[in-house]
Amino acid sequence: MRKILFIDPFSSDGHINFNKIFIRELLKEEVKVDFIFKKGYNEKIELPKINLIDSFPDLFFVKRKNIIINKLYEIKKMNYLNK
Repeated sequence: MRKILFIDPFSSDGHINFNKIFIRELLKEEVKVDFIFKKGYNEKIELPKINLIDSFPDLFFVKRKNIIINKLYEIKKMNYLNK
């Protein structure tokens, strides 16, 4: 059985329908899927077989007025994944 890691670093509400469709198709295959989303995003997707192994803390998703600081938080989010 293959193993897949599904990461949505943005976890935006606009991705919910796409993620539902994509994840349903993944679950039909003979693969084990692990997920990493924004905290609480898995409840919005409402799929029963989601194996959430980690979630991004809310502090990474606070919108700031400075685009440079927003980009720095995106880098911090990727560093969080590496840990």
